[in-house]
Amino acid sequence: TAPLARAADTDLPGDDLRARLGQVLDALDLEDAEEAFWAIRLANPAGLGRVDVADVNNPPPMTLHEAMAIAAHRDRISRAYVTRYEDIFTFTLPHFDAAQQSGATRGEATTALHMTLLATFPDSHIARKHGTQAAEDVQAEANRLNALYHPYATAAAREQLLAFDADLKRRGINPGTTADFVVATLFTHRLLSSFEIARASGCQ
Repeated sequence: TAPLARAADTDLPGDDLRARLGQVLDALDLEDAEEAFWAIRLANPAGLGRVDVADVNNPPPMTLHEAMAIAAHRDRISRAYVTRYEDIFTFTLPHFDAAQQSGATRGEATTALHMTLLATFPDSHIARKHGTQAAEDVQAEANRLNALYHPYATAAAREQLLAFDADLKRRGINPGTTADFVVATLFTHRLLSSFEIARASGCQ
């Protein structure tokens, strides 16, 4: 969410959040890569492993934007950096809005968003830790539960969805990439609302 927060900063030109986000992402440099690599090493996420180019265990040989482009094929968060958060603006925000327009509370819409993401994209955190097949298996499981969260997750479906969540925990499976996208979507949704208010009041 850091690039989104920077994109919302008032010293950037324009009133289109995604265009401003593009300015932020395009400007990511070697210093940003050094700080990001250090933060990743500090967090030490499961299944990090080693790669031949732009390994976070070594000093970065390129800008953060370039490093994200190299990892984009295997990591959906890295892909977001080179697509100007395409998944957020063209997929998750519309799904979140549609759930709310169907009558869901914010919490119910958030649950529906999480499950929809899990059912649509193999979670790259799961794939990194447990392998591609495990990520695809969880994706298939989420698809089979579609009726519980489409168009949104009602209170009546909560027990079954919590049981699914508990089973993932029992197996040591954490859909971390999906969770990151949910958080980023909610943050973007609030930022866009703030931009709308600012435009209406003539502040931007």
